[in-house]
Amino acid sequence: MKAQRGRPRTFNPDEAVNSAQAVFWQHGYDATSLNQLAEAVGLHKPSLYAAFGDKKALYLKAYDAYVAQATAPLKKALTAPKLRDALTAFFNAGMDLFMADGGRGCFMLTTAVPIASMMDEVAERIKETRATLANALRVRLKTAQDAGEIKAEQDLWPLVSLLSSTHIAIAVRARSGESRESLQATTKAAVDMVCGS
Repeated sequence: MKAQRGRPRTFNPDEAVNSAQAVFWQHGYDATSLNQLAEAVGLHKPSLYAAFGDKKALYLKAYDAYVAQATAPLKKALTAPKLRDALTAFFNAGMDLFMADGGRGCFMLTTAVPIASMMDEVAERIKETRATLANALRVRLKTAQDAGEIKAEQDLWPLVSLLSSTHIAIAVRARSGESRESLQATTKAAVDMVCGS
């Protein structure tokens, strides 16, 4: 009886996508080869194509998995009753993510932004990711405004921009090896500007 070719019985698509994500995160999209992906996923290249399509399709799955993994703790942090606590927890959750595995930063900034001008699907995903995060912050700030924690006449979008920009900044700085203490000083300053010192 001939051995069947193709994917092994223990093949787990979610684990495979996470393995591919780690390779893209380490090397970037352009420098990642199909051989590296096949080895990380544990499939021969024909089986890799059969399971995921081409390299771009696998990357997009890795990106979508990252967004799901990353946004869940950020959104949960924003549910804290007091705005200061919510924003502090939001930034701490970001630091947990960006400083993991020796400080690998943000998957979107590290791998997606460099190729966005060449791939419309990637550019659109970046836009959607940023809009989702901005909207989550805006909703939380509006709740705080309704509760009297922010002045009623305050335009919320500049605050959203400040918080979003700080979030991006700590991702870049974590990737460059900056300490958590240093990042926390920056995030505290941003929270103080929004909530008052």
